[in-house]
Amino acid sequence: MSTKSQNSRSGAISILPRVLNRLLRRLGYELVPHAASSKKAIEPPPMHAHPLTALVRSRSMGPSAFACPLDQIVMLNGFGFGPSGWHPFSAALEQFAADSISVFGDSVLRQFYTLWQPGDAAEAVAGFTHPPAVLRGAPPHGYHFTPWSTLSLNETIEEIRRYYAADYVEHHCPDLRLEVDGFKFHGPVSTELGRVELDRLIRVHRALGRLGYDRSHGDINVYILRRGSEFRFVCRGGVHRLAAMKALGHTSIPAQLRPPYLVDIQDLEHWPQVENGHWEAESAKRYFDHLFDFDARNWARIRGLAETARAPAHAGTLTQVTTQGGY
Repeated sequence: MSTKSQNSRSGAISILPRVLNRLLRRLGYELVPHAASSKKAIEPPPMHAHPLTALVRSRSMGPSAFACPLDQIVMLNGFGFGPSGWHPFSAALEQFAADSISVFGDSVLRQFYTLWQPGDAAEAVAGFTHPPAVLRGAPPHGYHFTPWSTLSLNETIEEIRRYYAADYVEHHCPDLRLEVDGFKFHGPVSTELGRVELDRLIRVHRALGRLGYDRSHGDINVYILRRGSEFRFVCRGGVHRLAAMKALGHTSIPAQLRPPYLVDIQDLEHWPQVENGHWEAESAKRYFDHLFDFDARNWARIRGLAETARAPAHAGTLTQVTTQGGY
């Protein structure tokens, strides 16, 4: 390859995350920097005690953060981090901390990828039995097409593909491709992707355990689900740090709000995909409630993925969060 071609390719790769971030904010995603790839630290925004305070400040004054309770954080596929929640990433780290299992082939993460292989997007939300017809036959990662999505199903699928292509470039594994290696939140995945994910989790876990959470390298990104006086927070960036904090015994994590910021069940009839008929109102309500009520830990226990909870090796609260240093 000529020097000119190499320079052009290098330049294109270097601007890819910036270009994609502008596109992906429409979907609610944002690439989150980490120490290995960040060239300079980020000045963290102020922290607030309540998420609604952070919401108001975010809308009127720019970025704001809050101490997000780990036990109220969920993923769009039904897994979560509360007492009745379960997530393969935090389970893998709990296994690593207890038994020093760092080989992908011996890990609960590999078991999860082997056991949980949804055939399409309609099957990809664990335990959910009322998906809309539009998800049948769509690629499994199409489950991100929620009732409150502003993008079409095809746009959602394409944005997910682009997001993870950029994520792999950022984390120094540009040869991985969703179409070939699979999707990190369900199986099947290639052995290479499985190893990359477990190695990344262990690196983050070790660094956070040694140095604490350094906000100058970015907070996780979430948005709020509200059902009356109840809240859940959907993680949209930073899940490896989230899983590590959970495995280390922390009860909260610094988070910033991202679009759509707040999804309230009272607005169900006005959610974009309910209004246009892709999600029926009853199915949309059932899905929303599922993210609050699903017992993912029991789901995992039935499949032999969850054992009796072990006490984490370390425990702490946000008093250990730092604003300088690195991981």
